Amino acid sequence: MSAPVPAAAPPASSRLRRNLPLLLGLALAGLCAWALLSRITERAGWLVVEVPAEVPKGRPLEIRITLPQPVPAGTIKVDLHWKDQRGEIRGFLSAAPRQATKPEIAAHRFLLPLPALPSLAEVYAVAYLSPDGRWEKRTRAAVTEEIAVGPAPAPAGFRRIDAFELSFEPVPKRRDSAAVRWLVAMAWLTAGAVAGRRLRSPLGFVLAAAALLAAAGELLAADTALADALRGFATTQNWYEGRRELQRLFTATALAFTVLPLGFIWRRSLPAARAWFFTALVAFAGAEVVSLISLHGADRWLNRPVAGIPAIQLAKLAAAAVAVLAARRLRRG
Repeated sequence: MSAPVPAAAPPASSRLRRNLPLLLGLALAGLCAWALLSRITERAGWLVVEVPAEVPKGRPLEIRITLPQPVPAGTIKVDLHWKDQRGEIRGFLSAAPRQATKPEIAAHRFLLPLPALPSLAEVYAVAYLSPDGRWEKRTRAAVTEEIAVGPAPAPAGFRRIDAFELSFEPVPKRRDSAAVRWLVAMAWLTAGAVAGRRLRSPLGFVLAAAALLAAAGELLAADTALADALRGFATTQNWYEGRRELQRLFTATALAFTVLPLGFIWRRSLPAARAWFFTALVAFAGAEVVSLISLHGADRWLNRPVAGIPAIQLAKLAAAAVAVLAARRLRRG
């Protein structure tokens, strides 16, 4: 009796055609996420801002502003604001005398005092056009991205930084609620215990382990702790100021890899309870990763308090609550 002939592996072109919808969906989700992130970090196109490559404390900070398009006669003014080492916004720091604007003048140079405050970590500039120099009469206004400050040597060269329309305020410091953090962690522990007990199978073990990891990450504040550690490392390696486009790419990728599995979960014939549990896990993981990447445009929305609680915490709490409700309805088989 002849041995059975093993089935031939499907050709690479066949595998590619089978996976093409998945790849196209991933690419589309990534492009949509990129477009959304570009929208919520809208740049101010009416000015170009340059600062020294290194910004040391205790020396005047020179800010160069170029107006690409002619502006009416009036004034342009620049104020400097600051954040401390905990990321808290401390408000006004210094100002430079206003300068006259004319259609034929494009370049402006401002020198702003930068005191050697021990807690000074970052500064950002607010620039605005006004017919008479008064803030109340401003016609255009922009805020720059945060500029890291340190005990650096004399600056060498200038670099361009991003400026945003003033409706996009500097990122507020995230103030997590300890009670909500514990509630989220306890919810995940409950969901994992219930899932493991009700299924008593390898799948139940996987769900319980995933829920345990989610609870541990929440209790340890893993997203904010890792984000702070990476931010400090990037600052020491002089990568901090060039990170923004890379952060946007990583954030768009994270959102794409969150949306696509959700679509896959709900296209399969899974029991509703399992589908909802997987959905809660994927959504929670996506929120953790986006929070860890800490793109300023995303943080402005995620850190925004709702009833005194950051929006990101409320999203995590909702995911954990869905997991608990789904776990109670899990069935074997």
